[in-house]
Amino acid sequence: MLCLGLLFQDYEERISELPDDILVRYMLPTNMKDATKTSIISKRWRYLWTNHTHLDFNHRIVLPESDENLCSCVFTDDEKNKYINWVNQVVSLHRGPRIDTFRVMFTFDDGDVHHFNKWVTFALSKKVENLHLSS
Repeated sequence: MLCLGLLFQDYEERISELPDDILVRYMLPTNMKDATKTSIISKRWRYLWTNHTHLDFNHRIVLPESDENLCSCVFTDDEKNKYINWVNQVVSLHRGPRIDTFRVMFTFDDGDVHHFNKWVTFALSKKVENLHLSS
């Protein structure tokens, strides 16, 4: 059992020696919820998720009880605020120079347009390659 532990430790050290861009591209999970969980692996990984290149803000990640079909969803003010705060937090903490995918899936009211505009401006400033907006 000790041999297996040493083997795992060696593997973990070798992974940690990889450059950040390789870790971000190949080691981070593709959804944001799981990517942020990697921050507990080590100090080096703590903010690695903030370079994530696939920002998928599917409402089902933060509001798992919601309906798959956005058109039939009626969100409470608390749910809407939770979603908006989640996207705003990720956008404000993002450190990467670019984004491959930026996807927003949520039903917005007229009063939320300023958030939507801020997110699109952010995505364009990061030279987004794939922009998906669903309302």
